[in-house]
Amino acid sequence: MRVMNLPGLNIPDALDFAVGIYVSRLQGALRVPREVSPCLVAYLAWPNDEGKRNSWMASLSARSLNQRGIEPAQIFEQFGGLKAISEPAFNAVGTELSTILEKWAPVADIFLRIVDMTEDPRLQPRRGPSIAKAIDLCDYEHEGYSRGHLRRLWTEFHDIAHLIAAGAILAGLVGKSGFEGSIFSAVWQAPEAVVAVANGFELFGLTLRPHGQPDSILRSKTAWRIPDHCLLDNPFLAKRRLSDDQVNFLNERKATKSHISKP
Repeated sequence: MRVMNLPGLNIPDALDFAVGIYVSRLQGALRVPREVSPCLVAYLAWPNDEGKRNSWMASLSARSLNQRGIEPAQIFEQFGGLKAISEPAFNAVGTELSTILEKWAPVADIFLRIVDMTEDPRLQPRRGPSIAKAIDLCDYEHEGYSRGHLRRLWTEFHDIAHLIAAGAILAGLVGKSGFEGSIFSAVWQAPEAVVAVANGFELFGLTLRPHGQPDSILRSKTAWRIPDHCLLDNPFLAKRRLSDDQVNFLNERKATKSHISKP
């Protein structure tokens, strides 16, 4: 089991509260918790690369101290040591992060489609929600995606998909365009709101085991879990309603899907 190392947070216990925090941050009414945001971004961007996470944290810390005229000190040892701190390192990691951000939305779509499929009475009972059904639905809806590409993205980020999906929910509810409507914006501006929504998604993902699969949607041994001090007593599940077109696609979906064309 893997547990994220996050600083203490005051986690909102309702979706409206979480959205309100994000909106307040966008409006400048609340201070962004800069001691938390980079940590959460690191896990979402490099879930399986501790070295990259260390370089990201170290380079941000170095830039912050340099801007304040403070010389590097032993504080960096916990983030990979002084060798990880340099402007070139920040530029390299930052460039890579820009590419990674483009991969988050499809991963969020897959996870959220699984949630959306749960207990929908309009769906014909065919062994319940699954990753395969969600990938097929995303492939059907988005011309730029292919099943193979979606599977590769899911493989890369499935261990952190509940948090990426939480960021997508907040970004979608705020309804802003551009950066302010992005998953990254939600994670950076309101990490405690993202963690709040992810509480419910984590419980859902660790509980739901698709028919015939050996593990749950979030793999019990490798998924990045929210630390105990950030867990809610009563997690809530942010769920959306499938469109009629989505329901029709899922009800018509068969094991052999070559006959289904994209809209």
